[in-house]
Amino acid sequence: MMGGWLMLSLYGLLGTFLAVLAALFVFRWLTGGGSSGAAALDLLKQRYAKGEISPEEFERAKKDIAS
Repeated sequence: MMGGWLMLSLYGLLGTFLAVLAALFVFRWLTGGGSSGAAALDLLKQRYAKGEISPEEFERAKKDIAS
């Protein structure tokens, strides 16, 4: 009898874990959580504006980010 309750509890925990994981996935998908290219380009522009990199390095890195 106790084994049945233990299995139900484990299935409940597994179901809760999967539901939370699915909710996080959907949230990231809806909010565009995977847009690291735009963040990298912004950082590159900041470095160029500060004079940390040359125009040639900027153009080369911009091409790398775009591909």
